[in-house]
Amino acid sequence: MPALIPPSRFYELLSQGKFPLATFLRRREHIDYIEEPDLFHEVFGHCPLLTNQSYANFVRQFGEAAVRLGKGYSWHLFRIFWFTVEFGLINTPQGRRCFGAGIVSSPSEAKAAMDGTACEFRPFDLMSVLRTPYRIDIVQPIYYVIDSFTDLEAIVEQDIGSMIDKAKSLGDFAPAFEAKAS
Repeated sequence: MPALIPPSRFYELLSQGKFPLATFLRRREHIDYIEEPDLFHEVFGHCPLLTNQSYANFVRQFGEAAVRLGKGYSWHLFRIFWFTVEFGLINTPQGRRCFGAGIVSSPSEAKAAMDGTACEFRPFDLMSVLRTPYRIDIVQPIYYVIDSFTDLEAIVEQDIGSMIDKAKSLGDFAPAFEAKAS
């Protein structure tokens, strides 16, 4: 996938306060969803939220933690990113809203996340997130919900390395989806 960069480079850029952006636009037949980030995903999903200071702090501090922890923690770290920056939801006085770029840039994902009939909503809990498997090629069956963007900063203030070690020892939850056909 040409728009994806190695995790170590991605985390390094985030730790420097730089958010790498894809520079291609998906084709019309992929307007609903594409597995790699494109310009539509970046501009409508990530860029607006990077103007929120708590969100921007989270992204940078997440990158710093990822660089510090290294490759052995990468897979679990990305689960945090997946269930927040990509597929996160937030409670607001007007109700639950989408903020993850993967939701915002996919009409069917946004519909599923807002209808809530074919998915499950869970309050954000770091240990649960670290133990929750996901697939990138389906509408998400599970979404984690924060109560404010300051909740994101609280995530990276925890001892993420120890939490990942504990999550590894506990093992993953059973997937809420079928295995991908080969």
